[in-house]
Amino acid sequence: MGNTRMEGRLSAIEEGMTNYQTDMAAMREMMLKMQTGLSQLQDVVVVKLTMEKRKLQAESSSSSSSTEDREGGMRAHRLLGIMAEAGTPEEEKLAAAAVHLDGAALDFFQWLEARAPICTWAEFKSTMLRRFRLSMAGNQYEELMSIKQTGTVGEYCGHFERLSHRYWRRLTSS
Repeated sequence: MGNTRMEGRLSAIEEGMTNYQTDMAAMREMMLKMQTGLSQLQDVVVVKLTMEKRKLQAESSSSSSSTEDREGGMRAHRLLGIMAEAGTPEEEKLAAAAVHLDGAALDFFQWLEARAPICTWAEFKSTMLRRFRLSMAGNQYEELMSIKQTGTVGEYCGHFERLSHRYWRRLTSS
């Protein structure tokens, strides 16, 4: 009689332990999901806060000079090289690049994002190279924007058309 009573108590304890282990496994799984979600949320918050900080810095600073444009272009080129060397996964490159932009490169990226968001690394890379290739090679854009009318309107228009055609040809060539 005492033996069956003891067996009943042991069975109840074993059943309780099984339920406890099942509950703990479910809680462990839930905690892992929460940890993954929080990690992803943290990444998004860091990117957004960094973008906001840089946006505020860009708004408070004076307009980009040609020197800033060249420096922004050089930073953009370095960033593209670093991403390639580091073997950063394709799906992480765009977010990582957005965090590291500054100066003229950041201004250009924010301008693009407001008009037509960039969705892929390949699109980002080609757009940044197309934009900053000019500042890295003599900056024909700067030359185009700095012309002044010193003679007739016809002479000025001819000079502007020659420079803009060279600039456009360089911009659209790959």
